[in-house]
Amino acid sequence: MRVVLISIVSFIITIALFAMIAMSVSRANATSQIIVHTGDTISSIAHKYHVSETSLMAKNHLTGGATLRNGQLITLPGDDADSSSQESSGNQDTQDTVSSNDSQKLPKDEQSAKDWIAYHESRGEYTANNGHYYGKFQLDPSLLHGDLSPSNQEKTADRYVHNRYGDWIKAKQFWEAHNWY
Repeated sequence: MRVVLISIVSFIITIALFAMIAMSVSRANATSQIIVHTGDTISSIAHKYHVSETSLMAKNHLTGGATLRNGQLITLPGDDADSSSQESSGNQDTQDTVSSNDSQKLPKDEQSAKDWIAYHESRGEYTANNGHYYGKFQLDPSLLHGDLSPSNQEKTADRYVHNRYGDWIKAKQFWEAHNWY
């Protein structure tokens, strides 16, 4: 009986440690984009993420007095060496790419549907957990095979949607009809 109890406790500790490591890796690889929620302003986002309002507006090509929409994607200014040159040259199209972790570039309408699903499933959080489903796309953990990284979540979600629906637009249509995908 004592051996069984020790084994159960060891198993629980191992699972807890794995979860903590996975969450820290996920946060380290997290995207530099956020989804705007009702009530968010440039000022509140800048304050929350410790960036200046000016740099946030410049990164997202916003002007003073710009109104943010619920569900809108906002790119946070980073400290990468080439971000200032990309901003000034206008070469970065933030609508084409949701994050550096995306497994592939999608057409804008399909990317929009993917972003919509991620927002409605987890508010775009890679570490969201509802008790069984995990991550930005609320996937069954068995599909992730122990790799909870943002890049694996993106690839796995793309594969799941492609195999089940054909594309993200059809997945969104199903979600809207059934409140899940």
